[in-house]
Amino acid sequence: MNQYYNTTYRSSCPSQSSYFSSSDYVSTSVHIVTSISIPLSLYGSYCVIKVTPRQLKNAKWALLNVHLWTVVLDIVFNVLALPFLFFPSVSGIMLGYGQYIGIPSWFLLYLIQALVSVFASAAIGLLENRQNALQTRWKINRRWVRVVINICNYMVACVTVIPPYLEKFDVQAMAMEILKTIPCPVPEFFDPRLFFVTNKPSLATMLMAIQCIILLPQPTFYVLHTWYHLVYAHSTRVSAETRKMQFRFLLGSLMQIMIPSTVFMNPILYIWFSVNTGYYNQEINNHLIFIVSFHGLLGTTCMILVHKSYRNHLVRMITLGKFPRKSVIRTNPISVIVSSARL
Repeated sequence: MNQYYNTTYRSSCPSQSSYFSSSDYVSTSVHIVTSISIPLSLYGSYCVIKVTPRQLKNAKWALLNVHLWTVVLDIVFNVLALPFLFFPSVSGIMLGYGQYIGIPSWFLLYLIQALVSVFASAAIGLLENRQNALQTRWKINRRWVRVVINICNYMVACVTVIPPYLEKFDVQAMAMEILKTIPCPVPEFFDPRLFFVTNKPSLATMLMAIQCIILLPQPTFYVLHTWYHLVYAHSTRVSAETRKMQFRFLLGSLMQIMIPSTVFMNPILYIWFSVNTGYYNQEINNHLIFIVSFHGLLGTTCMILVHKSYRNHLVRMITLGKFPRKSVIRTNPISVIVSSARL
């Protein structure tokens, strides 16, 4: 590697002039995002624990579970790992603080992969919680069955991505093999901290597809059934106001889940494309890291803004309690007089 860098690379490859292809761009931009997302996430946790209405107390812990996994993923990705990756090879270096406390790079990347799927499993649990609150036969009534299903989802999230990390290979030999197809990567590729996850990139994408096949049908069913029940199959045992509140909460939960999920989806599609076609563009790789770093900020912001109780609490805090004004219920004096006369 050193010989290649000092001879072939320095003589044949043009200097990397683009700031967006450098590790400085990734490090600086992600740190700025993190400085905003961490305090906001703490405020979001407070809102879920203290501000959630009593009518939604059964959903509070499922909502908090989704939010906390978002925060954990945020800390691992933005603070501990901060990956600088070289797709189409499943390799990179870590720029975060995890390297200074001795956490192996491969383990940090495994945590990122697993936590993305754990977030999806927690989201499934939230949607199942909303579907289970309905007055319908099509729900799981036994608590132990719900617990087992949730455990299985978390197992799929954590175990499915393990096989590539069990391989043994020579990093230097793999790096030289990559240089045959990508002779002029960015200089960071020659960093001694360089690591590889697998020499079979297609295996990683196949395992991601298996996860999607197992997990995606569940939220699809919960959302469609809850939507149908609240919109079309009205139950006489539930008041219109309660049904309306449940519907608003469902929409808010969907937005809270879908917005950060969309942040992940675009990088996943690009990784699949890059790995299977051999396309290399370090600027796009870096932009994707920057985009993914927004998942915690977007998820928490969405949660606060779409749920009315959290949104009102934020407005009252910003305006020092002046807005929004609490509605005052006025009693009609005529009705009071009539009622008294009848008594």
